[in-house]
This record gives sequence, structure tokens and C-alpha cells, in this order.
Amino acid sequence: FPVTIIPLFPSHDTHRRMVTDMQSVVNFAANAHRGQVRRGGVETYIQHPLRVYKALMQTGHTGDTLVVALLHDVVEDTKYTFEDCDFYLQTSEGKEALRLLTKKKGETSGEQLGRILGSENQMAIRVKMYDALDNAVMDEAGRAFTLNVLKRDPDSEIERYKNLAHTLSSFLL
Repeated sequence: FPVTIIPLFPSHDTHRRMVTDMQSVVNFAANAHRGQVRRGGVETYIQHPLRVYKALMQTGHTGDTLVVALLHDVVEDTKYTFEDCDFYLQTSEGKEALRLLTKKKGETSGEQLGRILGSENQMAIRVKMYDALDNAVMDEAGRAFTLNVLKRDPDSEIERYKNLAHTLSSFLL
């Protein structure tokens, strides 16, 4: 399913090149998440990384930060590997951020958060913060899924995500 994203970039030539590059990342992420749905099956999964991308773009972030936003769940939730995603990343910070944002097998959320914060990778911290903020927004289907499938109180989960975002924000430089 084609998704069109038009990022904001300073110069016209850079804008034209980056739109093409970013569109290829969007297409890759959308194809990677094809068939996946989010919380209760109402929304296609790609909408989540697209919202994280959009929030970061609207706050002036560019380049690998936006790429990581789009790819942050690809390795964890699809058949694709870090090597597949690395093709789209330009910096070692971006590659490290993607690895930090991917929960390892058997790793708890708290352990992953410790890895992210311990790394001091500002890109990973920032993307995780926006990821948490997006996760804190639940529609009725998301609330029902959280309650009935995850067996968690939706209001507590929303607060947990808001608190996580607040904690992460305190580590940003």
C-alpha cells in the first residue's frame, strides 16, 4: 500500500533527493509491516511508525532520526534484519539507535530502557520518547485490546507510556 511522505528540508535540491530517499524508506517499512495490524486490528501497523516519523519531522528532525523513526519496529516485528535496514541509514549513530530500539529476545522493557539510556545515544532516546508518546494514545479498539488481550488496565498503560516519555525527555541534551 503506497504511502506518501513529504519531509521538510532546507534546500530545493536536498529536498528533492531526500524526498526520494525518504519515500524509499517509507515503502520499505510499509512493505515490511504489510499485513500487520495494531491493537485490536483496526489500524494498519505502519500508521504507528508514520506518526512517530511525523512528530519528529514536525519538531525539526531530519535524516537518520526520521529513518530510525520509520524503521524502529521492523527488525523486532518482521522478517527483516539490521543489515536490511542499514541500507537506509547514513550514520553509525543511526545504526546504533536502531539496534538499541530493537528489544532483544528475552529482554524486558526495563532492560531495554537501561541499554538505551546507558548508551547516551540521543537519537535512540528521542525516537523512543516519541514512540512512547504515540503508544500513550489509545482509541477504543486499543483500550479493549489492552484490557482483554494484554490483561492490563488501559489507563495504567497510558500513564506508564507518559511516564516513560517524561523519563526519556530528562535524558535529552
